[in-house]
Order: sequence, then structure tokens, then C-alpha cells
Amino acid sequence: MENTALIGRLEAARRRAKLGQDQIDRQRMVIATLFSARAETTEAENRLRVYEKLHDNYIADIERILRAMASPSIPRPEGERQSPHFSAKDMELFLEVLRRAQEFAIKYESAQDWGSDGRKKAAAFHRAIDDFARQLTGEREYFWPKPSNYPNRLVFALHRGRQPSPLRSL
Repeated sequence: MENTALIGRLEAARRRAKLGQDQIDRQRMVIATLFSARAETTEAENRLRVYEKLHDNYIADIERILRAMASPSIPRPEGERQSPHFSAKDMELFLEVLRRAQEFAIKYESAQDWGSDGRKKAAAFHRAIDDFARQLTGEREYFWPKPSNYPNRLVFALHRGRQPSPLRSL
């Protein structure tokens, strides 16, 4: 991430931390007022704990941004993959897992009632896998069943001059 973007994020995180500390201070005054009036302070104390946890998150965010600014970033050349550990073998395994997920999405979709929420979500998942296949392979229909080659066997058998047996040609 560029330093200018990190600087902007750092300033925003510092503002959130300052506002969070202001909320904590105000809530402590509310608790002191309630305590002096001998009123119930449980809800105000719970709110104070929430504000303190949020403030801790803001401080952690500041520290994370400062670490990111301190670590050197190595620019990647254009077209280079993000992970050098993703090999061709990994791609084959990944495509196989997606193929299986596609298969189960289709089975689940067909088992659901027409128009049900489960069927719609399974269909959306099915389409998402197809779109992802297009991104990975350039072919959206990568996981679709391939057409049967039975007609090709039939044509081949007739070309040789014999009648194909339906059972043997399957």
C-alpha cells in the first residue's frame, strides 16, 4: 500500500482513538455522577467497558498501520502472480475441487423445491463457480458436462460398414 494512503489511514485511526478516549472520559464522569447520586451504575459501567474495548481496537489499528509503514514493500512487476507458491499442480488440484463443488451445487440445487431460498443460493453458487472458471481458464463452461461421443461412435461404425450394437457402442 502506498505511504500516502497509509498516512491517511493513520490520521483517521488517530482521530478515532482520540474520540474514543473522549467517550471514555465522558462515560467515567457519568458513572461518577450516578455513583454520587446513589443511582444504578451497571448500565453505565457496561457502556464504559464497550468504549474501552473499542478504544483498544483503535490503538491496535494504529500500531498495525505503523508496522505496515515501517516494513519495506517490494513492488511486484506487472503480470506477476500474487503468490509464488501457487504452482501448476496447485491449479490442477484447485480446479478439481471447484469441479466437485460445482457437481455438489448442482445436486443440492436439484434437490431443493422450485423457487426456494436454498435453490436460489445454490444456483448463485453454481453461477459463481462458472464465473470463477472463466477467470481461471478463460472458459466459463469449463466444468460443464462434455457432449457425449456416442454419435461419433455411431458414425465411425457406419463408416466402417457394420451395424453398431447399442450396448457395445456405449
